[in-house]
Amino acid sequence: ALSLYASGEREAADALILSSLGDLDRCGALVPALGAHHYQAVLTAAGKASFPEAEKRASRWLEKYPEDFDHLFLLGQVRYQMRKWPQAAESFRAAAAIRPRSAEVLRWLSQTSAQMGAQDEGVRVVKRSLEAIRFPAGDYGNHPLARTVLGNAIAVLHRFQEYELLAEVAGAYRGKFGDAGEAAMAEGVALANIGRYGEAEPLLRQASGDPANAENADEIDLSLGLALSKQSKWAEA
Repeated sequence: ALSLYASGEREAADALILSSLGDLDRCGALVPALGAHHYQAVLTAAGKASFPEAEKRASRWLEKYPEDFDHLFLLGQVRYQMRKWPQAAESFRAAAAIRPRSAEVLRWLSQTSAQMGAQDEGVRVVKRSLEAIRFPAGDYGNHPLARTVLGNAIAVLHRFQEYELLAEVAGAYRGKFGDAGEAAMAEGVALANIGRYGEAEPLLRQASGDPANAENADEIDLSLGLALSKQSKWAEA
């Protein structure tokens, strides 16, 4: 099977792996150490966007070994792609219980919570993901997932209007990685909503002229109007 994988014949390798593991299971000789081989078969199905098949394969393995982290995490991602938010969250929660400081798992779980509109869980898990990369300690920027985790935190905190923490995270993101994505816009909106109008104004002006923020245009205009009126800039509001 390994030689088939190496030559790119993944479907043939999968068939051999699944058949062999099935034989071992029937003989009572299936052991957790073989999970890495089964994982490859799940990965093949997921890679072809055959998500129902990937879900079925992962679920079958987890019936035998429910604490297999790799299968749980991949199953969560497969279910996320299928837009099965509650089931995806269940898989990510189980994976996070095994590795509670995995920033990647926590990122996926918070993102899934946002899709479900589960504010309490989403915000709580975002905070855990930030702790996992040691934010706001000075060395958090050295974490390999720092940009990804901060970017996700901005999206989730913005979604749930958690403006105090959003302002801090978006400002940190801009300081480390520049104004890419929604960071400047999100920081401006957050600052306007926590009363820091003078700081919010230039960021919102910048965001209002960026075509990438078109879908947030109304929110930007409202926040900029608020910032200007609170500074008595009536003619510009």
